[in-house]
Amino acid sequence: MTVRQHGCHRHRDRALVLWAARCAVWLIALGYLLIEALEAVTNRQIINLAIFATLYALATYQLSTARLLFSMRRMAGSARACRASNRMFLAALMAIGDAAQDALAIPLAGSTQGAWLLPILFGLGLIFNLVAVVMAIWSLELYLPMLVAGLTFQASVVEADRKS
Repeated sequence: MTVRQHGCHRHRDRALVLWAARCAVWLIALGYLLIEALEAVTNRQIINLAIFATLYALATYQLSTARLLFSMRRMAGSARACRASNRMFLAALMAIGDAAQDALAIPLAGSTQGAWLLPILFGLGLIFNLVAVVMAIWSLELYLPMLVAGLTFQASVVEADRKS
């Protein structure tokens, strides 16, 4: 196998991993929206808090990557990771906003005085969830190519170490 053929296979493998990761992100987003629809029926707040914590942890990881790349003077990668982190943090804020909206809607559901607010709160919750999903997907779309490139680079280093 020539060097050119080996590089072509590596590029194809990277593209396949990136495609699979992107498909997984979209499936997770659809699953999240399904869980949110079920959660609206059962009124469980623990799911919202877990999703907030997960999105916040991802935003923190992306920001740490941005800081590392900045310290390595890789400004383009640092800026991209920082943009991804900002979007993921906004998704986390939307998730906690949905939890707050749900907490407000639960007591109103039992009273007749606040019943007129329920459709408004439901619509607000839908907007929060939609924005959270769009921001999380946008963030991962920005970040996944960097992650896949890093994994491919690490795999090539490990392969080179084995050969030597």
